[in-house]
Amino acid sequence: MLKNEAISAVDSFMNKVDNYYLFLILFNERYELSLTFFFALIWWIFLFFVLSGVFRDVLPFSKITSSFIALALAVIVGHLGLYGFLSLLTFKFIFYQEGIWGWSFTLLFFVLYFVFLVYLKKIITTITNILRNVREKNSLRGKVEKSDKFIEGYRKGYK
Repeated sequence: MLKNEAISAVDSFMNKVDNYYLFLILFNERYELSLTFFFALIWWIFLFFVLSGVFRDVLPFSKITSSFIALALAVIVGHLGLYGFLSLLTFKFIFYQEGIWGWSFTLLFFVLYFVFLVYLKKIITTITNILRNVREKNSLRGKVEKSDKFIEGYRKGYK
């Protein structure tokens, strides 16, 4: 596999990055050219972006703050060993199938998982919109109260 120029270039780059212990710090895995490492990397990226989006949409943090909090939680989850476990589980789930029933259950699982994710996204979007509307109403109510106080003070001072 390393005879391919593209794979060889990526492998040498990743080995250079691994010399700085980046992967060990980020998700408690040393670099190796394997599917389990690839799955662990995919799980880390997925969790980072999901948490960053959730923190940005639900909590009143900026994008940068949400990204730092998501990065910290993704690193903590990595040091708990969850990415290694999930990558092995993903590997076994995809490649250890026997007969037509194993592949059928895998396909059924992915379809149901996709439906679940779509439904979950709709629920999160609805909750996010409700929270955003409540925040905007509270913000607008506070601005109206401040402007009413300003106008009242201006009227008292003008009389």
